[in-house]
Amino acid sequence: PWVDNVKEMTPEKKIFDQHLTKGPSEETWYMLVRARWDAARTGLVRLTAIDAMSKKFTSGRMLNAFAVADMNLFPPTNTQDVGARFEQAAVAGSDAAWANLALHHLRSARLKTGIEALRKAYKADIFETQKDLHASVGELLKMEPKWP
Repeated sequence: PWVDNVKEMTPEKKIFDQHLTKGPSEETWYMLVRARWDAARTGLVRLTAIDAMSKKFTSGRMLNAFAVADMNLFPPTNTQDVGARFEQAAVAGSDAAWANLALHHLRSARLKTGIEALRKAYKADIFETQKDLHASVGELLKMEPKWP
């Protein structure tokens, strides 16, 4: 799964200092989520995202991080819920959610909707740091499939 980037990676202590001195913001909450994601603390990512969302910080990237963490901790029994969460996050502005939504649709053989989401993720340069994947997705998107 993919999560959205932050402008600058910041240690947790510095994020807490910003919370206390300048007050919390969507940016500092997401920086905290992302720091915990990078440290492979998935349960804490989920709890942090829930706490941030309860304080009305519900950006697309926050929704996407919550969906990814929740999916990793509790494998879904209803895959429609997963797709709906990623779609909500994508529409709210998460570029990474388009990649997650594409993967969700493609795994379920929903090719047309999967390719549409993949195209949006590709245009947002989500795969830019994964050069082989970026090239493969680019080649795939150059093919114009004939949808029934």
